[in-house]
Amino acid sequence: MPECKFGINDKIVMDSKGKGGGTGSGGLSVAGGGDDAARASGKPVVVIDDCQFHQCVKLSKFETEHSISFIPPDGEFELMRYRTTKDISLPFRVIPLVREVGRTRMEVKVVLKSNFKPSLLGQKMEVKIPTPLNTSGVQLICLKGKAKYKASENAIVWKIKRMAGMKETQLSAEIELLETDTKKKWTRPPISMNFEPIISLWTCP
Repeated sequence: MPECKFGINDKIVMDSKGKGGGTGSGGLSVAGGGDDAARASGKPVVVIDDCQFHQCVKLSKFETEHSISFIPPDGEFELMRYRTTKDISLPFRVIPLVREVGRTRMEVKVVLKSNFKPSLLGQKMEVKIPTPLNTSGVQLICLKGKAKYKASENAIVWKIKRMAGMKETQLSAEIELLETDTKKKWTRPPISMNFEPIISLWTCP
C-alpha cells in the first residue's frame, strides 16, 4: 500500500500545551492559536483541542513537516479526531421549538439554517431529534428532504441530500404520547446532526 500524505496550512501550529498522538491527546491551533506572534498579527484564531491520530500516522513527520503522513490499513478507519470549543463558526444552525399540549401531545418545530457561503453546498445531512419514551405516534411535515420516526431509536431522523449556503428549511412534528402516572418532566436530550464535508457548487470540467 503506498504512503498517503496530507499537507497542512502553514497557519496551523502545535499548541505548546501538548502534542497529538496515536492514542494520546494534545492540541493544534489554527491561524497560530498557540503562537504569540500569530496572535499579535490580529488574524482570526480557531483552537483545536484534544487532537488524536490513528496509530498509522507518522507523528515525526507531522511535527517536523506539518503533514499527516500514513500508510492506510485495510478497511474503513478514522484517521483523525479533534474537538474545538472556542471561537466556533458552525456551518449549520439548528433551532428547536417545543410546545407541550397537555399530557398526551407535543408539537415540535425544528429550523435548520446553513451559515456558509451561497457558492458552497452541504451534502447528506442527517438531523436526529429525540422523542419522549412514551411516544405512541408521530405526524411529520418537512419542507426539504425526508423524515421518519424511528421507535427503536426514540427519535425522528430527518435526512436532506443537499442544501446550499445561506438557506433555511424546517420540519414540523405532532407527537402523540401515552399517558403515564409519572410526574417527572421529560428531560430533552440534545439534537444531533451529521453531514459530509461542504463542497463548492462550481467545479472544473
